[in-house]
Amino acid sequence: LFQQIRKFKSNFSKIKAVNAAELKSIAKKHKDQPLFSVPATFANSFSYSVLNIFINGLFGSVVLAYYSMSYRMLGIPLSLISVSTSKAFFEKAAREYDSTGCFKKTFVQTSLFLVALAIPMTILLMLLAPWAFEVFFGKGWGVSGEYVRYLAPMFGVRLVVSTLTPSMIICGKQRIELIFQTLFIVCSCAAYILGKYMESVKLFLLTVTVLFAIVYIMYYLYMLKLSLKKRRNEND
Repeated sequence: LFQQIRKFKSNFSKIKAVNAAELKSIAKKHKDQPLFSVPATFANSFSYSVLNIFINGLFGSVVLAYYSMSYRMLGIPLSLISVSTSKAFFEKAAREYDSTGCFKKTFVQTSLFLVALAIPMTILLMLLAPWAFEVFFGKGWGVSGEYVRYLAPMFGVRLVVSTLTPSMIICGKQRIELIFQTLFIVCSCAAYILGKYMESVKLFLLTVTVLFAIVYIMYYLYMLKLSLKKRRNEND
C-alpha cells in the first residue's frame, strides 16, 4: 500500500492533467474489462460453488461435509501461491508485451516455475492426504483425504492455469475468457447429470476432475498461443 501511495504521489500531476475526453476514450477502449471479466470471475466461482449443491443432492450432507473440507484444504495452495504469483506475472508480462509485442518469455518462465511446484505438490497430496487428514483433523476425516486424491490433479492444473489468466486481459480477450469460464459451469452440470447414474462419490469427483482438467488444458493452450503471437498495430 505504501509503495502504491509513493507512486501515486510522484505521478499526481500527470493524473490531475487527465481530462474528461481522455477518460472517456480510455473507458471505451477497455470496456471489455467490466463487461466480461466481472461475469467471468462470477462464472468461475459459481462453477465450483454449485458443486456443493449437486453433491448434497446426489450423496447427502455427510458426503458434502467431507468434500467441503477437502476443497478448503486444496484451496490453500491457490491462495498462497496463485494470487501473489499472478500479480507478479501480470506486471512482468504486461511490460514485456508493451516493449516487444508479445510475452512468451515471461509466460514460459512462469509456466515452468508453476509446473515445478504443482507436480510434486499433487504427488504428495495423492500419496499422503488420507494420512495427513487423519493426523491433523482427527479420526474419520481420512475420507476427505481420499477425496483429495481424486481432486488433486485438477487442482494442480488449476494452480498453473489460474495464475496465468491475466494473459487474457493483456491481450484484450475478456470475451474469450468468459466463454472458458462458462465452460466450467457446463462441466459442473454435465458431472451432475452423469452423477445421477453413479453410486460412488469418488466416480463423481473423478468425472469433475477429468472434465475440468480438459477445459483448463484448452485454456492454457489458448493463452500460450496468445503469448507467442505478436501484437498488431492499433491501426491494423
